[in-house]
Amino acid sequence: MEFRNGSDLYVLTNHEDGEYTESRIFSYNVETGDISPYFIFENWIKRFRILGDKKVYASQWDDALYMTSETEDEEHHFTIKCITAFDILDSGDVVLVGLDGKAARLTKEGKPSTIQTGLTGDILNCKAVGSEVYFCGAKGLFGKIQDLKKATKIELGTNRFLTALETNSDMSKLLVSGRGILLEIEDGELKEIARDIDFYESTEIEGVWYVTAGTDGLFRVVRDELERVSAIPGYCIAKTDGAIAIGGLDAFTILRDGVETTIKLDRNVLEKIHVY
Repeated sequence: MEFRNGSDLYVLTNHEDGEYTESRIFSYNVETGDISPYFIFENWIKRFRILGDKKVYASQWDDALYMTSETEDEEHHFTIKCITAFDILDSGDVVLVGLDGKAARLTKEGKPSTIQTGLTGDILNCKAVGSEVYFCGAKGLFGKIQDLKKATKIELGTNRFLTALETNSDMSKLLVSGRGILLEIEDGELKEIARDIDFYESTEIEGVWYVTAGTDGLFRVVRDELERVSAIPGYCIAKTDGAIAIGGLDAFTILRDGVETTIKLDRNVLEKIHVY
């Protein structure tokens, strides 16, 4: 998840209390250090995006896409039993993917339809690039959906679970991350960067990839080599000019100008910003 508004970073964190789970998105101003709650949802959010004045999100193990604004709430259901990810095209249409090779589309007018992918494997994530949608998934599944009609598989030579993918700023490269593998694709050429660590979300700043690795911390890719930037656990990542935010469980970490600041979202902090 990556989105911002000027100097404000929106950071996705998760909270667990027994069987109760909650996703909490906070707005953090990198200039002032001010924190405020932006969106709280009583389940784990799989993906969150902004579309105009609407907050768009999908919940874990759900078949629905939710949209909310100051004036209305929308709920769109699909033939995908479990939506694992979605992304928004430049046209404003939303593409969704899920288990068993399922994919669907929601037009900007709110009309849903099924995309016949011809796939059977689980699709775990997707990324809109121009008019195409790249996807990755279980057992090395990777490819793209063209014209929102058909899916083309691309063999990467791995059977690892591929769980996330991201483009660089000019969309000339793709970074594909997963369980025990990190791959970069440029001009159709595949380069393996690392193994043996489970990687999650990534982003690119001034030509350098940054990727979260759960309890292994945050890494960056320098001259095709992996370097640890921080040992702080994290899964979700967001960026603004000169700063990175890593969201985790009841905490997030800001890295700016080589300085690492971790904000623990304990009861005292949450009461000050009126979450409790």
